Amino acid sequence: MALILALTTAIPGFIIGARQSTGEEAGAASAAEESFPAPTGKWAITDGNLGWYLEKGGDGREEGTVFTISTAQDLVALAVLVNHRTKAIYYDGTTKNILSVGTAPADMSGVNCLNDQSDTTVRAMAGCTVQLGDDIDLEGKEFTPIGLWGSSFQGTFDGQTHTVSNLYETASSSNDSSRFYMGFFGNLAGDDAVAKDFSLKNVVLDFEIPATNNGLRLAPVCGMVQGKASVSDVTVEDVHMRILWKPGASTTALVCGGIFGEIQSPT
Repeated sequence: MALILALTTAIPGFIIGARQSTGEEAGAASAAEESFPAPTGKWAITDGNLGWYLEKGGDGREEGTVFTISTAQDLVALAVLVNHRTKAIYYDGTTKNILSVGTAPADMSGVNCLNDQSDTTVRAMAGCTVQLGDDIDLEGKEFTPIGLWGSSFQGTFDGQTHTVSNLYETASSSNDSSRFYMGFFGNLAGDDAVAKDFSLKNVVLDFEIPATNNGLRLAPVCGMVQGKASVSDVTVEDVHMRILWKPGASTTALVCGGIFGEIQSPT
C-alpha cells in the first residue's frame, strides 16, 4: 500500500511524500524519494554538555531561573534532561560532558551525578526559561526531540530571534517503538509552557512506521501541543518530510502538519 500525501503550504521547500515498504516509488512521492537527504551522523547522549544547567544550580535551581544555551551540545543536553527527567545523569566533573544516563560508568573517577529525580517538573523546566544565546547548527545529524511520549517540555523556550538549522529526525529518535511525538519539540505541555521567537531552517523528518504504530504526531516545530501551551513568532523554512508504512501499519493514528502535529486543548 502506498499513500501519497499532498500538502499546500507557505513553507518554502516543503516536500512530503510516502512510499511502500517494498521501495516501489508511487506517483508524486517519487521526486521526494530520489532527492531525499541522508543524515550526516547522530547526536548521542554523550554529546550533551550540562555546563549551562549546572552553573545555575542544576536540579536545585530556583523557579524563575533563566538558562542560556548556545551550542548544539547544549541543546542535546536539554533534550536529555527533559526526556530522562527522573533518571540519574552521570557527567564528567571537569568538562560537564554527559557520560551516561541511568547506569553509572564503570570508572567513577572524576564523575559527578544528577541523582534520580522524583519531581518530574524540575527537568521539564517548569517555571523556568531556556533562551538561545546564539544560532545553533545541528549539522544534519539525527537529533532526539525535546520532549517525547511520556515526557514534555513545560517551561519557556525563548529563541531571542535565533535560528536552529539542519534539524534531522527519524523514527529511531523516539524512546518508544509504537508512539512517536516528533519535531524540534516532541511534546510541549503544561499551563505555562511557551515556545517563541525562533526559526527552524532546513528540517528533515524521515519516518518508517512499524506495524505496531499506536500514534504518530509529526511536525517541524512540535509533534504534540497539550493543555494551555503556546507557540508564537516561530518561522520554518525548507522542510523535507517522508513517511514509510510497513505492511499492516495503521494509518488512522497518523497526524502530521507543516507546523504542529496535534493540538489538544484543555477540557
